[in-house]
Amino acid sequence: KSFIRLYLERSVKKIYNEDYYMYRLCNIKGIGRASVRKLVDFFGSAYNVSKADINILKKTGILNGRQIDEFAFSMKNKDNIYKYEDMIKNGCNWISINNNNYPERLHNIDDAPLGLYCRGNLPPDDRLSVAIIGSRNCSSYGRRMAYNLAESFAADNIQVISGLAAGIDAAAHRGCLASGGYTYAVLGCGTDVCYPYENLDIYKNIIKTGGIFIMDRLLELINRKFLKDSEFLELEDNDNVISCEYYRPHNAHYKEFLVTINNNGKIEEHIVCYKAL
Repeated sequence: KSFIRLYLERSVKKIYNEDYYMYRLCNIKGIGRASVRKLVDFFGSAYNVSKADINILKKTGILNGRQIDEFAFSMKNKDNIYKYEDMIKNGCNWISINNNNYPERLHNIDDAPLGLYCRGNLPPDDRLSVAIIGSRNCSSYGRRMAYNLAESFAADNIQVISGLAAGIDAAAHRGCLASGGYTYAVLGCGTDVCYPYENLDIYKNIIKTGGIFIMDRLLELINRKFLKDSEFLELEDNDNVISCEYYRPHNAHYKEFLVTINNNGKIEEHIVCYKAL
């Protein structure tokens, strides 16, 4: 094992981005967190793993035959490089578990994610946090209490973490933002997805003051194939939205929209939104 590490250290370049190589490992089909952890522990870094000779990789016994084939294919597939570059250009960052910006509190849980996809910032470790989550179909009383509690926490410099869902989540985010506080959203979809689309204003403001993030295995880039007869819609009460292009839903229970955001006359970014039918 020590010989293999020495061999790798002498035969590869020293300048690399460990986040990038961890991203590559976490996006190999059929290879989960446990296997990635074992590989990184064995070879010393994600970079060393990605540059490892296939024959040496086989001798470790960490991966089976099918996983090794997927590993070899992924390392040669340049599409993964383009996906990473597109992700960065679209304002999404990948923070690996070895990055200094990775939340310290996540290190203390079993099977901590090997990285986080993030737009904006991650919650700082030196600030108190509170999570406020609840029903989507909440009562007016519940919505008001969530708003007021978040507003009070923000006034005391306590950051509010929720999930950007309708109902209690949205009220908590709004209350925190109204008080000038820092709020963060943990999503169950891609960081470029705003669901429900009625929360688009919250989504935009969270990125400015806090951040939106998801775990290592949840980012799925959406295949944006537009219909030729695209319908252009406008979202009400949002002067920054240029257009909202409807295209064919992948699921009969919702519609998908690609919202184009305007910033001082320039197209700032595109955000995928969903509306339940």
